[in-house]
Amino acid sequence: AAPPAATVCAAASSANTLVGGAVVQSCSTCYGGEKVGFVGEGGTLTINNVPAATAGTYPVTIIYCDGSATGRQVTVSVDGGAAQTLSFTPTGSFTTVGAMTVSLSLAAGSNTIEFANPAAYAPDLNEIIVAHSP
Repeated sequence: AAPPAATVCAAASSANTLVGGAVVQSCSTCYGGEKVGFVGEGGTLTINNVPAATAGTYPVTIIYCDGSATGRQVTVSVDGGAAQTLSFTPTGSFTTVGAMTVSLSLAAGSNTIEFANPAAYAPDLNEIIVAHSP
């Protein structure tokens, strides 16, 4: 069998770090049945132990729900580095799943990816899918 092409990291995993108001919520339409909501306004989600075989820029797909009318934003930083701001397209409800793929620079080994928004709430986050090669 061929090795998997990607690693899935669930946002609601107990291995991750939730700070502030960020909480795990049930979501029957989400992969794994859970998501993390209330990221932003002081709440953060840090996905721990994100693997990368070698250092490089990896495609990372963010699975999210955004029931806002205009789309929400989130800041993403890897291993405590500079944050980039991502703008999401509304999915129609906070139980409708969408996907956005971004390029993130990962170090070889284990990485952390933090999601935040200092000014407003971010979309609810279900999981990230990290390609196995840059």
